[in-house]
This record gives sequence, structure tokens and C-alpha cells, in this order.
Amino acid sequence: MSELKGKIDFTLFVSANGANVNGDPLNGNRPRINLDGYGEMSDVCIKRKIRNRLQDLGQKIFVQSDDRATDSYTSLKDRADGCQELKAQMENKKNANRDACAAIACKEWLDVRMFGQVFAFKNVPVSFGVRGPVSIHQAISLSPIDIISMQITKSVNSESGKESKASDTMGMKHRVDFAVYKIMGSVNVQLAEKTGFSQEDAEALKEAGLQREDIDALVTTGYGRTAIKNGDKSITEITCHARGAHFLNPEVRTVIDIGGQDSKVIRLDENGAVANFVMNDKCAAGTGRFLEMMARTMEMNLDQMSECGLEFKEDITISSMCTVFAESEVVSLIAQNKATDDIVHGLNKAVAVKTAALTRRVGGEEKYMMTGGVSKNKGLVKTLEEKLGTKLVISDKAQLCGALGAALFAADMADV
Repeated sequence: MSELKGKIDFTLFVSANGANVNGDPLNGNRPRINLDGYGEMSDVCIKRKIRNRLQDLGQKIFVQSDDRATDSYTSLKDRADGCQELKAQMENKKNANRDACAAIACKEWLDVRMFGQVFAFKNVPVSFGVRGPVSIHQAISLSPIDIISMQITKSVNSESGKESKASDTMGMKHRVDFAVYKIMGSVNVQLAEKTGFSQEDAEALKEAGLQREDIDALVTTGYGRTAIKNGDKSITEITCHARGAHFLNPEVRTVIDIGGQDSKVIRLDENGAVANFVMNDKCAAGTGRFLEMMARTMEMNLDQMSECGLEFKEDITISSMCTVFAESEVVSLIAQNKATDDIVHGLNKAVAVKTAALTRRVGGEEKYMMTGGVSKNKGLVKTLEEKLGTKLVISDKAQLCGALGAALFAADMADV
């Protein structure tokens, strides 16, 4: 096996359709939600699904579900004892070597060298733990979820001699009609070296995810949509942004999307369909790329730029939206010792004025939603709200709006 080539960060999305997602036994087995109403899925639940998938692919797994066991063992201790080399090492009171035990366990089971495991059994002299390189965060749904609950009853004759049947309550069933969950994780190179987690193991982890044959429908969107040849359908980002925005907030009638390469304003009807749109894709003026280049000129990152324009004192006007000329103007203002906050506000105002003009051209109406990466820029959002005279609806999933719309179109095609 070859060594892991480098640190891996991964993100995957899973959908739930009429399912009880990771029911909480301490809360009547209801699907888990956080205080803001978003669905949650624990890392333990996610790892269970991955282990099951790896089992299906023929990998040796230590922590198996009883109903899916691929061997005759009924406990973790029995499975550990089934590895004679590990059993002999753990029962060696005088010369027991925990590192050797860990190495044997990692070699024997993929999930041990992947997620780690604690080996501590009653009446066994040696206990040891393995810290795995693969970490997975709990999943959060892209939008708040609605939990549907149903009371389960049965009608039976509880006593002999009575003709009428009594209805007894058996319990409650809960489900989420539809939700999309985002899962994030990473693979640590240093820990992978310790457990022997290899590049081939990383490929097995990747294979444990969805394969093309597992996907009922695949919709592509965005500038690169034509580069994906195995999609079932290609839909413009205008249409996908509209669908995603309507899903996140059905009251939205105007979507302002400022991404890295273009800016666009989309007017929706009451059903979320595109009624009109206008787009600036001729140059980088007024886009995320424009702001990124200005931030670089001012030697700050985008997070700093987001906060910087909020506390301005002098209302500076940037006269040019052309990236080249605007950069020269910013350099000149720096040379004049103008405050950084004031210069950033001037840039925010220039973008806001241009965006507000696009909004008027499309006949924008409330409610307004802002999507795209630039929606994370607090100073620009505030300035744009002032130019429009209204508050902007900004979802914490604003950057995924187009992808979410594509996923919803795919769900329609798959009839889920």
C-alpha cells in the first residue's frame, strides 16, 4: 500500500426523503434539530453509514451492526479475540506492547485505521486506543426542517367476551419529508502515517460515497456545466438560482447574486419561476473578483474587508468600476493617506450603486434575497440595503443557492 499523498478535506451532501434522520432516543426518537430548527446528524450516525457501505464493498470492519454482521461474532471482544495475533498480544501480561496491539488492529480492520477505536475489555490485561486520521463533523441541513409526526394505534379485542374493539396507542412515528444535509470531514496525514491509513484506503473511503450508478438524476449548472459529460440535464444558473432562492424563502421576489465572475439580478413570480433577469458578465466590474483584487491592493483579506467598510467617516466616491482604473484610484487614495475604512466604503458604494441600477432595470420588488460569496461582505450588504431602501434576505446557504436549485430539479426528475 502507498502512503497518503497529502491532507484531504471533503464535503458531501445527502438528502432525506420521508425518513427519520438519526432519531434521538432521548427525545421520543424525533429527528434531531438544533435551536435554530436546522436538522442535525451526528458523526456517529455518519460513520455507521460509512462502515455499512465499506462492508458492502467487501472491506473488513471491526464495529459491525448485529443485523449486518459478516462473521459469527456477537461482540467486539469476540471479534478482537478472533484475531489470534491480537489476542496473544493483549493477553501477554508481562511483555504486552500497546503499540504492537494498535499496529495489529489497524492492519486487520479498515475502520480502526480510519476512525480509530478504543480496545478495553473486562478481564483483559491490556487496554489501548487508536486515534484515527479521518474526522467527520456532524451534518447540518441546508435549511430548517419540518418534522411530521404520526400517532400509531391498533384496534384489538383486549378482553374476551367483548365484541367492540378498543384502540390502543402504540407510540409515535416521525419523519422529515425532504431535507438536504451537508457533511464535512478531513484526513490527517500525520495520524494516517501512524495507523497505516494509505492512499488506497482513501480511495475506498471515496468509493463508500455515492457512485454515479447510485444517483437517480444528475443536473449540471454554472459556467462549467458543459464540461460534465455524464449529467442527465444541464440547466442555466439563472433558473437554478431562482429555484434555490424560492426553496429557501418562498416570499422572495428578487434575487441579487454577486459571485466571483459575474453579477445578476433575477425577478421571480409567486411560483419561483424566472419572470425577468439582467446580468453583467462582460467584465469583472462589480463582482467578487473586483473586490478580491482591491483587497489585495490594500493588503488585506476578504474577511477584513467585510468588516472594514462598516466604520467609515469620509464618504469617498470611487469614480471608475473598471478593475484596472479602480486599482489606480485606490493606490492614489492610499498615497493621500485616506483612511482604509473610507476607501473600502467607497468600493462598497461603487458596487452597490451598480447593483442597484441592475435591480431597477429588472423591475426588482420585495422581498430581496442576496446570494453568492459577496453576500458574506457585511459592509457591502449594509451599503446595498441603503441604496435599495430595504433589508436583504441572506441565507447562511447563500453560496450554495444555485447548486441547491440544481439538486431540486434533479429530485423532480428522480420523482423523489
